[in-house]
Amino acid sequence: MLVKEYRIILPMTVEEYKIAQLYMIQKKSRNESKGAGAGVEIIENKPYNNGYGGNGQYTYKIYHVESKIPSWIRAILPIPKFPAIEEAWNAYPYTKTKYTCPFVDKLSIEVETQFHNDAGMQDNVFNLSKEDLKNRIVDVIDFVNDTVNAHDYLVEEDPTIYKSQKTGRGPLSKTWIKDSIQNGLPIMCAYKLCKVEFKYWGMQTRVEKWIHDLALRNTMNLAHRQAWAWQDEWVGLTMEDIRRLEEETKVHLCKVMCDANKEDEKKQKDENTYWETTSTSDVFYDCPDHFSIHSIEGQKQNLVRWNSELMVAEDEQSRSYNNSNESTSHQSDSFKNSFSEYDSNLLILIFHSTPVNDAFTELKASDSDTFKSVIDHLILQHYPKLKKKVIVKQVKCGGPLTPLMKKISRLSPHFGSFHPSTALLMVSYGLECYYEAMKEAVSYANSIYKEVLNEIGETSFNGDIFVVGDCITGIILYGILAEEFKFNRQDSICTNKTHNSKYSGQKISFRSNNLDIDQESLFSTWESDCSSELMIKPEFDFHIHSAFLLGCPLGLILMQKSDEDNYMGKLNCNQLYNLYYPLDPCAVRIEPVLNSQLSLLPPVNLPRYQKFPFGDGKHIEFDTTTVECSLLWGDYRIDHQLYCPLEMSSLPSSSLPNILQASYWESKDIGAFILRQFAISNDIPLTAMRNNIIHQSTTTTSLKLPKQQWTRKRTKFKVANLIANHRGNDVVCIEGKDQCVSAKFSYGPMDLVILSREMISIYYCTEGGEWSHYGNLLTDNHGKIMFSFNGSEKLPIGRHQIKMIVIGDYTYLDLYLIVARNGSPCVIFSIDGSLTSSVSVTGRDPRVRPGAVDVVRYWQRLNYLIIYITARPDMQQRVVSSWMSKHNFPHGLIFFNHSISTDPLRQKSLQILNLIDIGLTVHAAYGSGKDVAVYGNAGCNNIENGYHEHLKDLEMERINIAKPLFEKRVLEDHEGVVLESITRDFTHTYSTFSRRSGKF
Repeated sequence: MLVKEYRIILPMTVEEYKIAQLYMIQKKSRNESKGAGAGVEIIENKPYNNGYGGNGQYTYKIYHVESKIPSWIRAILPIPKFPAIEEAWNAYPYTKTKYTCPFVDKLSIEVETQFHNDAGMQDNVFNLSKEDLKNRIVDVIDFVNDTVNAHDYLVEEDPTIYKSQKTGRGPLSKTWIKDSIQNGLPIMCAYKLCKVEFKYWGMQTRVEKWIHDLALRNTMNLAHRQAWAWQDEWVGLTMEDIRRLEEETKVHLCKVMCDANKEDEKKQKDENTYWETTSTSDVFYDCPDHFSIHSIEGQKQNLVRWNSELMVAEDEQSRSYNNSNESTSHQSDSFKNSFSEYDSNLLILIFHSTPVNDAFTELKASDSDTFKSVIDHLILQHYPKLKKKVIVKQVKCGGPLTPLMKKISRLSPHFGSFHPSTALLMVSYGLECYYEAMKEAVSYANSIYKEVLNEIGETSFNGDIFVVGDCITGIILYGILAEEFKFNRQDSICTNKTHNSKYSGQKISFRSNNLDIDQESLFSTWESDCSSELMIKPEFDFHIHSAFLLGCPLGLILMQKSDEDNYMGKLNCNQLYNLYYPLDPCAVRIEPVLNSQLSLLPPVNLPRYQKFPFGDGKHIEFDTTTVECSLLWGDYRIDHQLYCPLEMSSLPSSSLPNILQASYWESKDIGAFILRQFAISNDIPLTAMRNNIIHQSTTTTSLKLPKQQWTRKRTKFKVANLIANHRGNDVVCIEGKDQCVSAKFSYGPMDLVILSREMISIYYCTEGGEWSHYGNLLTDNHGKIMFSFNGSEKLPIGRHQIKMIVIGDYTYLDLYLIVARNGSPCVIFSIDGSLTSSVSVTGRDPRVRPGAVDVVRYWQRLNYLIIYITARPDMQQRVVSSWMSKHNFPHGLIFFNHSISTDPLRQKSLQILNLIDIGLTVHAAYGSGKDVAVYGNAGCNNIENGYHEHLKDLEMERINIAKPLFEKRVLEDHEGVVLESITRDFTHTYSTFSRRSGKF
């Protein structure tokens, strides 16, 4: 549901507006009723008592708005009539209006209005809750300064020109609101709370936005301009006069609509007669239910461009286009600052097809706008660190394919261009158009790339570039990215291999454009060795990292050109993803074409954003031990299947392709998947994009550090040429308990120098928040500090990072503080002997036990809290954490002993008992043979064959305790509500162990 609060400010009193509004409504109803497809019927208009707002007037109207509805809405709702029912309760100064459609029960519009004599300064006149206020969007309508459509503009209705003859008001200046307040002139505000809900999967965002932006806002803006300009007509009228005019209007509208209905009946009769006389067979007697004579004559708009069409008038399109250009220019400086500060940036190029000639297609609200809004929403909700670092641009292409698309639309009017045959026809019959479409796409993309470089003030883009294509542009992208995709002058695809055609001895005649084409010549051209003159394939001026194809039938083309070894050649990109809905008629898998063995492997189910906003943590890499990846297009799985409601299968086949193609662009599943791939390609944990700084250099510039200075002058000479060895154990605590952190700061081996009486600056980053400064503390004589979060400073449930920086030399120590619920399960790993396969007293680079990392990752994917324990003294924390980071162990808490112990096994037992006493539940524990006595009391089974066999048992679900944590999460809030985003953060596959100390 999209909720907006419109505030319409007018230079009159609330009492005057009551007459002006009623007069304006009845006059507009009379003027805008043209008959069928555009008219208003007033069914009831009567007073009521003890209803909404007390006593008032109730009206029941039927709006016939078929001619105002965009074709893309008519495509998903193929109904002959589209009436809108209006029920209004007018208890002035409180009114309520509700709009419904009898054919669409999932559509509802509610408008609640209050009128006050102010300038729109009241923040919550409707007494909304905090949650509703958070979702509400305030939109102030200034009928003087806000523009209107060119075809709606009239000089006599322009408030900057109009002057009332009766009242002497006007003309109004651009600063009329400020002037009215300062001079004490009449001013009022109509507060309108509009709730629009369209519960239609795949189209909700698009339709709700169209209703708000065009159907509501534009209508209200124009209506109030007219109410002001018609004041000479309504000034002096009484309520009796208004009721009389309403009755006259009711009679007039009844007559107009009756005449229109008679014309419709006559027209339908003539249409049926046409079909009866022109049809040569009675088998198709029911065709008039689906087609009309207008569609045959080409007068009715086809639905090829429904996907990006919003029926915006020319002047408004120009205005919105100009505004977008202005906003782009204003944002250029912020882009420069943002991109110069960080290294990891993302440019998403949306290749959107515009195959139908329309001079104003580029000015209309398109699918790329919807897609961009989805990306912006995801960044705002989950990845605030990526704000102003992701650029989304549209590349318009497909113009040369217009002739081919028109012919396909004639063959299949319902499908339009969203038909699987489009792929085959594009690279065979329309190959010359296909080549021109590739050139156009490359030209537009290169020009946009240069514009982006100018905006950010760089000579090259320092980041990743993703491209996104639909069912048509995905095929164009393939032709551009394929290395062995060539053309010759006979307008045929030329490959590096020669194929013997089984049709070489046959000769079949085709007729196209009054020319005979024999199939022998076509196949001989296909079989040529490319010795003829080749047309140069266009290329991008930049490297594509990943390509995302949405509902693209590329697999059909690959099947057509495949050879015996299924070698498809290479792509000029790192990875290609094929995303599709299972019900999409254009959906074709690609993996079985590249490798026939992959047909036995089901496609990857893309995680649903509502359940897993940060992914489900499952691997999507190919198994290199069983699959020959050299023939594939990337290291990750290509085919990904999107969630689609089962109810979609019951929709008519004429509507399904259009709905599915539109839903790709507003799918949060796809948007979240693309952002995750950006994190993976840059080896960035998702937590880094949310809470932490993306790069170490960014941390330095983001944290406001005090001036580098030692408290004691001699400390500078004592620590010179010594390596910092700061350390401290991670902290885990239960919600509501004390949150205490301690650390020790020293330099050199065996704590050669203790950092005593020096200032430490402490920063912390809460889960999903920003870095905050806790304060500066002075170390004691032993180089230790201790602090806690108390009262209002207590950290909420989640994983929080703490950074302690020595002000003297900017060396730092990182710790993590976990706040969990009571009884949270964890899996414990003993580092020595369990994760290592060799003994290293100093802790420097021991060998990793085979399969150890995979076992830890397995438990991490099941959402368990990972804890590492060791009996080593904490002075080895730096080398041990570096070793774990080097070998990509999953992120977890790590605990050391505070000193060297003669009984390490006893120390491990004490560590585990301490975790249990805190409130955690030990779900599983891993250790060496020496740890059997430590873990024996917990009832753990001994692993005899190593981690490799154990991992197989885990994956085959032979171990009962290895169950995912879906019923009982590690982190929950105090009400038991699952905090999905927090849980996903420290269970994500790519959240690896990080170094805990270093120097800026």
